[in-house]
Amino acid sequence: MTTPKPKYSFWEAINISLALGAKTLEEIRALSRQPGPPGKDGQDGLSIEDFKMEYDGERTFAFSFARGATKKTFPFKMPVMIYRGVYKEGQAYEKGDTVTWGGSLWHCDTDGTNDKPDGSTKSWTLASKRGRDGKDGGTK
Repeated sequence: MTTPKPKYSFWEAINISLALGAKTLEEIRALSRQPGPPGKDGQDGLSIEDFKMEYDGERTFAFSFARGATKKTFPFKMPVMIYRGVYKEGQAYEKGDTVTWGGSLWHCDTDGTNDKPDGSTKSWTLASKRGRDGKDGGTK
């Protein structure tokens, strides 16, 4: 069995391959500029009348998009601090709530915690430490 002799030299083959690739790319670019067949008309987009924003008065905002029976709502919570007064045992606190306990201000770091803000858990962070008692003052 004999090996056939190459028709082109190595450099001629590379030159032909590059020319063929360039011609193919030119054809693809020409075809991409031609418009395709028209498609079906889609639904109209939403307008400002289809949009509503609600605020629960504390942390949660909800963006609602509605048209007819179709409604999509996207709620999100803002991580803002809300002072809840003196800590009450058994009450569930949300992330961002602040309470007074032992004369100090504590910030809640965990949603739904019932833990006491005494530094023993990761649910609370000390925000402002209680100051020292001052000297008793006299009256005039």
